[in-house]
Amino acid sequence: MDMKKKYSYIILLLLVGISGAWYLAKGRTGTVMDKGVMEAYPAAIVAQVYDIASRARLARGEQEKLAIYFIEKDRLANEAKARNEDPAVFSDYYEVNYEEISGILGGEGFNRYILSLDEDKGLRDYPLSFKLRKLVSEQKESLGLTTGQVTEILSEVKQNELARRAGGYNIDSAENECLRRVLSDTQYRGYFYRSAEVHAEQRVADIIGKLQQADLIAEGDSARIYRLLYPYEYERAGGLAYYRAMKENILHDRFRDSMACHQPAITILYDGHRNLHPWSWPLNILHHRDSLDLSGKQVDAIVSVYRQVQENEFKDKYNRNPESEEDRFNRGRFEKDELVKVLNAKQMDAYFTIRNRKGAESDAKKDWEKLDGHGLVTSTDSLAVLKDLLDYRLRVRLANEWIGIEKSKRNEFAKRDIIDNRPELLKKLDEKIKADRERNVVRF
Repeated sequence: MDMKKKYSYIILLLLVGISGAWYLAKGRTGTVMDKGVMEAYPAAIVAQVYDIASRARLARGEQEKLAIYFIEKDRLANEAKARNEDPAVFSDYYEVNYEEISGILGGEGFNRYILSLDEDKGLRDYPLSFKLRKLVSEQKESLGLTTGQVTEILSEVKQNELARRAGGYNIDSAENECLRRVLSDTQYRGYFYRSAEVHAEQRVADIIGKLQQADLIAEGDSARIYRLLYPYEYERAGGLAYYRAMKENILHDRFRDSMACHQPAITILYDGHRNLHPWSWPLNILHHRDSLDLSGKQVDAIVSVYRQVQENEFKDKYNRNPESEEDRFNRGRFEKDELVKVLNAKQMDAYFTIRNRKGAESDAKKDWEKLDGHGLVTSTDSLAVLKDLLDYRLRVRLANEWIGIEKSKRNEFAKRDIIDNRPELLKKLDEKIKADRERNVVRF
């Protein structure tokens, strides 16, 4: 392609771009472009002004300054063309120079413009001090920033971005230091809560989706559950972010644990559904709520027990006098004492069976190996014998569970009765072991 054709091609592209922007401006001039500016300047200039004004929400004065700026750039481009400069040289005059227009738009106007470009993926080679820019753009009113605070923050932004372009600069650290220095304590805390809104919304939406998948809520309950969950997730996310930024690890952990005491019932039920903590009796019972045939009232009561556990552990960890002789909170003891009030004996036995089946199977297998080692069983006996052994070992373990709840003579006698009536093969095994031991003593 010769130089003349190349020049014509570039001019054509510029005209097409300008024309497209002009038609776009024509459809939105009622809310973006000032009528006086529209009438006073050529379409190509208005289109360039519109491209920035539509992003930065500029008043007439700034629009006028931009128009004059673009006219001057156009004049310089035409002079370069008259000097027979290469189109690659004078086309640069039609590129937006961020440093030049920042002075025209003013701090907040340029801030809106640059963030809009970033959002539309139209920003070129311009590292942003994003956190501070978003603060001025989105939280100025809600945090009650003064003009002086805005000016100081945007001044810090400019320094950060210049340093970042030079390389080797930690913008995040500089931004955090600026926030702590410029904002009041109330504003600083509020910043993290405002910033947590999107995270809280996404978190709640995610939880609702999981609750629906688990059939814990109906489709029509989404709005109600959202109103229930959002305040909790908002408070939790904002507080944790604030204490992390303050590097207050002890306060961070205290806040986290205090929020656990206020966990919504529906998410406690979900934690039980997914068996989040198998060692927690309340959550583990909720995990098996269908097989235990729990009523709605029982489910609510178990959720309440779990929350009481969280509250008591919090008090024990943070409010207890370390010099006190009072016993520390015993989670296991508390859970057993409370749950036996909620479940009936049949349900407790069913739960103990679930809890102890694997252990009983292991016990029964060991019994079988001992019986086999002493020649008391054959492989043909295995299924029937293992069934009897498993049944016996389960009953012993259930008896131990009841003794753990209440160490009464009745419960201890019940266990003694089970052992006395153990399978005949185990009695023979005990006799054989005893006889072998006595023979060994005599030989010695």
